[in-house]
Amino acid sequence: MAMYPQARREGVLLQEIDGEIIAYNTTSEQIYLLNSTTALVFEHLDGATNPEALTSVMTERLGLPADPGLVALALQELRQAGLLEEEAAQPQQPVVTRREVMKRLSLTGALLALMPVVQSVVVPTPAMAASVGGRTCVGQGGSCDQNTVCCPPLQCTGTVEGPKCSPPGRADVL
Repeated sequence: MAMYPQARREGVLLQEIDGEIIAYNTTSEQIYLLNSTTALVFEHLDGATNPEALTSVMTERLGLPADPGLVALALQELRQAGLLEEEAAQPQQPVVTRREVMKRLSLTGALLALMPVVQSVVVPTPAMAASVGGRTCVGQGGSCDQNTVCCPPLQCTGTVEGPKCSPPGRADVL
């Protein structure tokens, strides 16, 4: 039995949202967004499904032209993101470029949005997430004035104890 590409499941947390997949690779601590085309390929990578069958699935489900280049491009993207099982028996596919596939298929308009994409998502560190305009923000109940910034959506409001960061809708916004 020939071994075909297989989606990596160990060490990968997946969340499907509207036909796309958010994948968190726990080994590299990277987050990836798989568009609907690449998500469809990823879902069918069981090690037993050949690229021709994947091409048929893409054509049936997404209405894309039956071109093996689209599957090859999706597999390249998934391999680069570390979302495929690494098997010594898997032959390395020749490199396919987006430009080649678009030119060959004459993709335009809405079909371009269905080109296989794995997008890396940058997650801010807690310190970055707690800053506003390069300044560290103050949480709810913290003291604030003209030199400090309340973390969104909090506002600096006047209270009996002095100015504090409070939820929106409170009186006496400073």
